[in-house]
Amino acid sequence: MKRNWFLIALAILLVGFAVYYLKFSAKPAQKAAPTPTSNAETPYPNTQSAIQAFLANKYNKPLSEVKVTVQKEVPGFAEGSVLFGQGGLGEGGMWLAVLGNGWNVVWDGNGNVDCNKMRQEYGFPDSILVPNFCN
Repeated sequence: MKRNWFLIALAILLVGFAVYYLKFSAKPAQKAAPTPTSNAETPYPNTQSAIQAFLANKYNKPLSEVKVTVQKEVPGFAEGSVLFGQGGLGEGGMWLAVLGNGWNVVWDGNGNVDCNKMRQEYGFPDSILVPNFCN
């Protein structure tokens, strides 16, 4: 009889430890999806560094010489500017990027953007393209 009480007490103790462990070692809940923004703080924290790395690789520049600003971002699309080196005339431009398997810059420079291509091929919304790139 005493042995049964011991086993029951042991089982209750083990269940208590299991509940405690599961409750306090659970992963924190994921945050809600980010909201669109139009300032330098991006809803995707790695957008700026991802674009910086993309452009540094494209133009064979050290990361320290590539200054990227994210000016607008909505889920899946971003636009901004880039400055190479210390800045100055002809050392920077604008960029448009899409989020796929990471951020990809699909246009960068100082010239005209093919607005139809950006809308049809990449699906850019007017909230990114207008008024800086397209009318």
